[in-house]
Amino acid sequence: MRAVQITGPGGPEVLKLTDLPTPEPAAGQVAVTTTMIGVNFTDLFARIMAEDGTVVPGVEVAGTVAAVGEGVSDVSVGQRVIAAPLYSLGGYAEQVVVDASHVLPVPDEVSDAAAAAIALNYGTAYAALHQCGRIQPGDIVVIHAAAGGVGTAAIQLAKLVPDTSLIGTASKAKHEYLRSQGVHEIIDSRSDDWDTAIRANHPDGVDLILDSVGESGFSRSIGLLRYGGRVIGYGLASTMTDDHTTPAIEAAAATPTTFEPFFANSTGFVGCHLGAPAPLFRRWITHLLTLCAEGAITPHIDRVFPLAGAADAHRYLHQRLNTGKVLLQP
Repeated sequence: MRAVQITGPGGPEVLKLTDLPTPEPAAGQVAVTTTMIGVNFTDLFARIMAEDGTVVPGVEVAGTVAAVGEGVSDVSVGQRVIAAPLYSLGGYAEQVVVDASHVLPVPDEVSDAAAAAIALNYGTAYAALHQCGRIQPGDIVVIHAAAGGVGTAAIQLAKLVPDTSLIGTASKAKHEYLRSQGVHEIIDSRSDDWDTAIRANHPDGVDLILDSVGESGFSRSIGLLRYGGRVIGYGLASTMTDDHTTPAIEAAAATPTTFEPFFANSTGFVGCHLGAPAPLFRRWITHLLTLCAEGAITPHIDRVFPLAGAADAHRYLHQRLNTGKVLLQP
C-alpha cells in the first residue's frame, strides 16, 4: 500500500510517499481502507518532533472497514466508518489499523469528506466548549484562529447554545469567511493590540476563550476574562516557526504560570485535548455525527490534496492559508 512517512524531523520536505506492507488487524483492532484523511496542526508537530524516519502521521480518517480482528463486533467489513488513531498515528496511508474503540459507523447522510473532518476538529471543539469550558447560554465566547478547522467547528457548535455572543480572531483575509459563518465580532489576530480591541468592546471581560495559539503563554487570553471566566488551551500554534525546529515549542510549554490572576477573579485555565477515555470519546463523536447528519453542523472543506501532495498540504496549513478543513485523498 502507499503511505506517507516522516523521514526525519524538519519541514514538509521530509514527508515522502512510499510503499509499505498492508497492515493486518490484531485482536480488538479494525483495518480501514481510507477514502479521506484529515490534515491537522498535530501532524505538523509530529513531523517537526519526529525522532526517527519510520513514522506515518495522521490521526483521523474516513473509509470502509477492510478487516476486523478477533473480538470486534461493533463494525463489519464494508461498513463506512471514521477512525481516529490518536496515539498510534498511521492515517496518511491507503489503509490503517485502529483500535476498535476509536472506530465508529458513519451515517449515510454524512459524506466521507465531512466525516474526515469530524473527529479531531469537531471533537476538540466540543470537548473545549462543553467538557472543559462548560459553556452556558448567554456566554461571551472568544475563539482564536476562528477560521481554521477547530475554529470553524467551535463557531458552529457554540451557535447551537442559546444567546451566545461570538468573537473570532483571524487575519483580515479571513474576516469575510467568519462573517459567513455567523461570527458577531471579528478581531484582526495579526494586530499587536488584539486583546486591547476585545477589552475595549467588553470592558468587564469575556466568559470563555478557546485558545489554540498560546501567545505569551496564554497570558493575554487569561487577562481578558471576567469573573468566573475560563481559558481553554488546546494548542501552541504560535510556536510554529518558519525554520521548523522545536526550541520555540519547548520554551512555550515551559512558560511558568502565576496563579494570582485565577485567585483574584475566580477565573481558570484548562488544558484540553481529545484523548478522553474511549466511552466518552465515542459519546462525543456519535453525537457530532448525528448533528452532521441532521444538518446542524456542516464541516467546511477548504482543499483536498492527493496523498502524494502531503508536503503541499502541510505547507498550506503552516502558512495559515486555510479556512476550515484540509484533507488528503488516497
